[in-house]
Amino acid sequence: MSPDQKEVETFLLLSILKKETNDLACDIFALIMSTLFLAIDNLKLQMAGMDQRIKDLQSNLEKQGKALSFTKFIAVSGNKFYILNSVEATYSEAKTKCINDGAQLAVPRTLEENQAMFSLRKQANRNLFMGINDLQKEGEFRDQSGEAIKYINWSSGEPNNAFGDEDCVVMWEDGRWNDDNCIAKFFFLCEF
Repeated sequence: MSPDQKEVETFLLLSILKKETNDLACDIFALIMSTLFLAIDNLKLQMAGMDQRIKDLQSNLEKQGKALSFTKFIAVSGNKFYILNSVEATYSEAKTKCINDGAQLAVPRTLEENQAMFSLRKQANRNLFMGINDLQKEGEFRDQSGEAIKYINWSSGEPNNAFGDEDCVVMWEDGRWNDDNCIAKFFFLCEF
């Protein structure tokens, strides 16, 4: 084989290889683009579903806000909402009612929160159960999750565990607290 023939053969082989390589590269590129377009279409569908869900959530939030505006028994402190339940209940019944409504019995953790709760106490003109008790250990007052309370606002001489069976906390007419019997019936506040 002459050197010119070798160059021609090499050129032909390189041309064939280049064509096959280009074909393979084109196939890979086409596959990648097809996959990307499918992924983009899938994301568009997901986003459309999320847009609808956001619209539904906004609509529900607006409805709930409107519904809350009709009650005079609501107070706000920071990002917490307190709603007065003007039905007498034992501590256990009150706790269950709040949980069933997606809330918890109200626990003031600051002076401001206590004042917001007290504003409802004044409207009700009734003592209110709060989500504080010493059911686990006498004298150690905790919230419903078992966390020790840090903010306190006891009335003078309280807590006193009168008659040995006062384990649940109520808010009195002056906004201060008293330990009382858990099976007594009081109005209560739910915290959202």
